[in-house]
This record gives sequence, C-alpha cells and structure tokens, in this order.
Amino acid sequence: MQLVSLTIPLVYECADGYIVMLPSGATMTKMVHWLVEDGVVPEEWTEGEDWPIYERDLLQQVEVHYQLDEAIDAVSRFLRRRTKSELLEMGLRESVTLAPVSIMEDLARFRHLEERGYWLTAPLPNGAEAQVPGVLARPSETPMSVRCWAPALGQPNREILGGTLGLSEDETATASGRGQSS
Repeated sequence: MQLVSLTIPLVYECADGYIVMLPSGATMTKMVHWLVEDGVVPEEWTEGEDWPIYERDLLQQVEVHYQLDEAIDAVSRFLRRRTKSELLEMGLRESVTLAPVSIMEDLARFRHLEERGYWLTAPLPNGAEAQVPGVLARPSETPMSVRCWAPALGQPNREILGGTLGLSEDETATASGRGQSS
C-alpha cells in the first residue's frame, strides 16, 4: 500500500480577519448544508459525497466526487462572506469547530471573557488604571490571584542590583543611571 499524505490549510480568510478550521468529514457533514444554503455549491453536494468519511476516502485514495481543492475553494468562498463572530456563533450552535484568530481588539470585545469577569483593573505607576487580562483559570480549591502589578520604571533596581547582586548604594545608583556625573 502506498502512503498518502494530504496538505490541508487550517487558517482561512473571513470577512474581518482569519478563522481556523479543518474541512474534515465531521466538519463538512454539517458545513455542506451551509454551503448549499448560501449558494456556494449546488444542492447535489449534500448527497454527492460520503462526507463523514471524506478524509478517510482521500487518504485511502478512494474515488471521491468532489476533490479536496474543490471543497477547500467552496469553504473559502463561504468563510470570506462572514465575520469571525458570525462563524464562531454558527460553529457553537451546530457543534462545528470554527475558531477565530483573535487580535487584542477582538479579545477586548469578546462577550464570553466579559461575562466570566476575566478582565482586571490594574493600577499603573502613574496613578492611572488599565483593563488587563486576568488569571487564566479560577480553580476553587487553589484560587489564583495577581501577586503584584508591574513596577514603575527602575523600581526594582535597588532590590536586584543591591540585594541580589550585592552592589553598594553608590554602585546601584550608578547602574540605575542615577549616579553623580562629574
């Protein structure tokens, strides 16, 4: 038996960025209906392929009705018509893995993070405050918290230079850029 490999893209362009998905049989089984509804492919695609075992057929070199490049092209055209948010909601509703490639702006507006109380208000060295990412998990037995906020510029110099490295006060001041100039 000859070994066969497939090269399948995982990142696809959508209307407002990129989304990660794998056009596997499980995904295509549900997605083909969206493609038909959206007019991307004809109705025959619904029954024209054994979608649940599509990638297995491809790997075993079983004849398929729709070649991988055709399926990827159809999926790509469909995804480019929708936003990351729309695709995420569709995927969640239909149990299809469609994962947005998020930039910070997306994360800042992501409803799930807001509802979970993920964002924290951090004090800045200048007295202002900023919304920052919170702890990555909230275990009940061993809660996580922020031990300290980011220091002001130069704030830890005395501790590191003096305490850890053993420099004198004058050496610490010089190394910190606060030494006497001649």
